[in-house]
Amino acid sequence: AFVAKAARRCPSAGLHVVRFESVQLPIGSYNGIWCRAALLHVPPEELGRHLWMFRSALLPGGVLGLTLAWGHGASFTDESDWIPDRYVVAYQKSQVLAWFSRGGWDLHEVAVASHEGRQGRWVQVLASPASSVV
Repeated sequence: AFVAKAARRCPSAGLHVVRFESVQLPIGSYNGIWCRAALLHVPPEELGRHLWMFRSALLPGGVLGLTLAWGHGASFTDESDWIPDRYVVAYQKSQVLAWFSRGGWDLHEVAVASHEGRQGRWVQVLASPASSVV
């Protein structure tokens, strides 16, 4: 419903609904990628692959906006969560910094934040592909 509404409001946006396991973004095609609270469901061993895909898909000077859950490790949400039995991975700021420093990114901002209307804390990242990495 969210994507259908967005498509009606902006028919030229080129919106896609895909699973992370199967998404393939065209290389060098985007000025920006916004990924808020989506990769928190991706196993940690797959995070690097997704970050590389985002990095490759961005144009020079493009920006990735990413929000990951803040915390320790992976678990399934319990019955009291608003969507029970979801797989969620949480990261420390130091882990996120390590992923991005190894992955060829220039970091603009990495911050731990809380948001009104959302429970918990989040690691927010704004980064661009490093110009020195090919």
